[in-house]
Amino acid sequence: MKVKACMAIIFFLLLGVNSVAQSRKKLTEAEVAQRFEQFVIDNGYTDLPPSKDKSKIVPEPVWGRTDDASVARRQDTLERKPLRIRRGGRIRNGWVAFFIPKHRTHQNVVQLIYMDAYGRKMFIEHQTIYLDEFEGKKPR
Repeated sequence: MKVKACMAIIFFLLLGVNSVAQSRKKLTEAEVAQRFEQFVIDNGYTDLPPSKDKSKIVPEPVWGRTDDASVARRQDTLERKPLRIRRGGRIRNGWVAFFIPKHRTHQNVVQLIYMDAYGRKMFIEHQTIYLDEFEGKKPR
């Protein structure tokens, strides 16, 4: 009986370790692109309606509000697909996506969105970013 109990405990411990490992799985580049695209849709930045699930709405760093009026101000401000995605940025081992603002004043202006390596923590950068500066070149 003790052997069966020990085996059951070991089984459940291994099951728990496996589920933790799966939740910590790093994303592929294709999965990263899909997460970024879904983020801008869910948070109301595209021409599509924002998510009805309020838990998907992320506060912006400047205003910090997720009420309907604040999310409505985001409407149709970014393209649906990122211009570029690459590793790095503000989150160690994470990703950064470069989105083109719909009403940009300068050709090289982009909006950055950051994501951790696992696709759980995402946020938008509200500082004006010139693509050339981000890549270490002077703006034209």
